[in-house]
Amino acid sequence: MKKYELVKEDTKQYFGTTLYRVRYLIDLPGIKTGDLGGYIESEKNLSQDGGARVRGNASVRDNASVRGNSIVCGNSIVCGNSIVDGATLVEDNSVVTGYAVVTGYAGVTGNARVSDNAIVAGEITVGGNAIVRSDSICKKFHSINIVGLAYNVTITDNNVHIGCKTFKLKQALELASKWESTKLGYDEAEEIEAEKKIIVEAIKFRLYQLEQLSKEEGDRL
Repeated sequence: MKKYELVKEDTKQYFGTTLYRVRYLIDLPGIKTGDLGGYIESEKNLSQDGGARVRGNASVRDNASVRGNSIVCGNSIVCGNSIVDGATLVEDNSVVTGYAVVTGYAGVTGNARVSDNAIVAGEITVGGNAIVRSDSICKKFHSINIVGLAYNVTITDNNVHIGCKTFKLKQALELASKWESTKLGYDEAEEIEAEKKIIVEAIKFRLYQLEQLSKEEGDRL
C-alpha cells in the first residue's frame, strides 16, 4: 500500500516545473490519514517506504530523494541530485542541493545551505546562515568549508582554520569550551555558542571519517 498520493488539483510552478501537493494515505508520526503535506515533482522524490515525509510548504524536485525517516518541512527546498536520508530534519528556509547528502541524525535549519558534494552526517546541525560545500568528503577527504559565520571556517584532514587562526583538530575540540569572544572576534555570547556548536560538530565528523578510514586501511593490511 502506498503511504501517499499526489494531489493533481493542488500544484505550484517552479520555472516551468509542476510540483504536486502530497496527501498521506496512512498514519505517520505527526500525520493522520488524509493530511496534506508539502510539494514534490514526482514519486521519485519521496520514498513510499519508511517514515520519510515532506510537510508544510517544503518542496522536493529534480532528481532529489527523501528517504528513511527523514523530515523535510517549513519552506525548505531539496533539489538537484541530493539525498536526504536516515532520521534527518531539513526545515525552516534551508536548502539542500547539488549532489549533497544529509544523513544520520543531522539537521539543516534556518537559512543554511548544503550544496555541491557535501556530506552532513552523524548528529551535526547546520543552521543560521551557514553554507556547507565540498568537492568530496568520502575516503579521499577534501576541505569542509563553512561560510556565513562570523569568520569563514575550513576543516582539512589535520587542521581547523577559523579566519586567520589555525588549530589542530583534537586541539580545537579541547579548546572549544575555552573559546571566548576576545579570542575569536565574536561580540555576542549567543552567537559564540551557536557558531561554536556548528564548528565542533563538523570537527567531530571529520575525526570520525579519519577514524573509519584508518580502520579500513588497517583491515586491508
